[in-house]
Amino acid sequence: MSYPALFSILFFLVSVVSIVSGILVLLNNPKAPGNRCFFAIVIAISFWSVGLGFANIAPDAATCKPGGIFRPSAGGQYMPLSFTFS
Repeated sequence: MSYPALFSILFFLVSVVSIVSGILVLLNNPKAPGNRCFFAIVIAISFWSVGLGFANIAPDAATCKPGGIFRPSAGGQYMPLSFTFS
């Protein structure tokens, strides 16, 4: 197995684990604003992680480019937001 495929599997697993943890937090108390904010951040992180996984297994840069929101570089614009809320 090649390293890009291995890293892509890891990125997809991180996405699944983060979505499950977000759902569990949201099921604990869905009306709390902190839980809703955490769930929104987890969804954004999982989209970013899936995009990074797809970018790793793309055969060339042209295939990776049409990703739009799923592109890992698109998440870089929102990185200061995550530092603000941490």
